[in-house]
Amino acid sequence: MNTWLFKRAHANLACVQLALTTTIFDVVMLKYTGNPAAFVAIASGFTEPGSYAESLTVVDSALWQESMIVEIRQLASMHCWDVVLLSDLPSQSFVIGNKWVFRLKYPNNVFDKRKSRLVALGYQQEKGQDSFESFSPTCSQIALRLKLGLTSTMGWRSIDMDALSAFISSKLAVGEHVYMKMPKGFDTLQDTYCLSLDRCIYGLRQSPRTFFMLTREIYNNAGFTQLMSDKCVFVKLENN
Repeated sequence: MNTWLFKRAHANLACVQLALTTTIFDVVMLKYTGNPAAFVAIASGFTEPGSYAESLTVVDSALWQESMIVEIRQLASMHCWDVVLLSDLPSQSFVIGNKWVFRLKYPNNVFDKRKSRLVALGYQQEKGQDSFESFSPTCSQIALRLKLGLTSTMGWRSIDMDALSAFISSKLAVGEHVYMKMPKGFDTLQDTYCLSLDRCIYGLRQSPRTFFMLTREIYNNAGFTQLMSDKCVFVKLENN
């Protein structure tokens, strides 16, 4: 290769490397746009493992292990399951798997905590066996804009609330029996025991619907009326 061709090839390679670096940087900045604290944390050595196996090798592994213990304790305190013998399961029963999902939490762009969430592998469920109805309505953008418009026009206050461990608040419907493997990290007896779920953890097919049914019951008991035009809007009239 003569000198001119070598310089041309080297220049092209440099352009490709620069474009690749720029693309990676743009992707990272796009992910954390509006959340500079998250970008700084990632750059400073915080990790967000993509799997349980990865959580054992990262620099802050001990903190992620502690986060998983907190999650298991919370689920156990809410009586999400019973530990049962595999040999006691009814015939034709199927035991679904689960996985850990890890996220760094930044409310108001300030680092708060490491969150480990145990998620069931709902795609392994079979309709008619461990899940039945799964449809859950979603609030329309029209209803949402109308509500915010009324709030602004009437001088009302708008309050945004987030339910902690929302799905876990709702119990499985009568007749639904879901069995799940022991979570990784807590599965030393997985060949003998499994979990019989009493509540809807994240990942189950019926979790969104079951939580909506619970929410509707609570609103109805509080005197709210569900709109026919949007099943996710509940109205209560007081003082005209």
